[in-house]
Amino acid sequence: MTLTVQALGVSYGTVPALREASFTIGSGEVVALIGANGAGKSSLLKALMALVPHRADKLALGDADLRTRTTRERIARGFALSPEGRHVFPDLTVQENLDLGYLGRDTTEATQRADAMFDLFPRLAERRRQHAGTLSGGEQQMLAIARAMMAGPRFLMLDEPTLGLAPIVVQQIGQFISKVRTQGVSVLIAEQNAEMALSAADRAYVLENGSIVLSGTAADLLRDPAVKKAFLGL
Repeated sequence: MTLTVQALGVSYGTVPALREASFTIGSGEVVALIGANGAGKSSLLKALMALVPHRADKLALGDADLRTRTTRERIARGFALSPEGRHVFPDLTVQENLDLGYLGRDTTEATQRADAMFDLFPRLAERRRQHAGTLSGGEQQMLAIARAMMAGPRFLMLDEPTLGLAPIVVQQIGQFISKVRTQGVSVLIAEQNAEMALSAADRAYVLENGSIVLSGTAADLLRDPAVKKAFLGL
């Protein structure tokens, strides 16, 4: 099911953070959203989750118009966000954090989803009864992503999922993205780490000062001289 967005805008007071952004994301597609800090990446993701006031000429998942839908209603439609900064519940165990991500009432399904997350992130299985606040930064990021997946999303957004993480953890998150796409989950990755995001994605959009200034296949953007200079240090 395709997400179609036309002229999406976000302002904080009189200050525009996102200007007329238009893009599409297909079913099972991985799309990267790259840009410098402050480019508007987080504002775009928050707008899609209805976490900030926004406007759009079109915001639809398939035939469903989402423009007036609340955050809860968008979650019910299949949206999920793993926010920047992880935001796990430090005094709860790994298992309890995952339980909070499940929005249904079927305990069997909840257990099955948690087991699926432990398969995706074996390190979390080893720390199932450990308090989240005692996990490493990489483990907390895995937990934040797994908690978002507990809602059974069709459209998963990851906001700076590799920020401050060791290369081996970055690699593990890339492997996770490859696995979930085979399940038909669409993924939008907002990242300053352009190399990681473009390596994992099918297509990409470049944000600059709140506007999409460049788009194309991830492979093409990896070879683009402007992208290399601005984001890859080449």
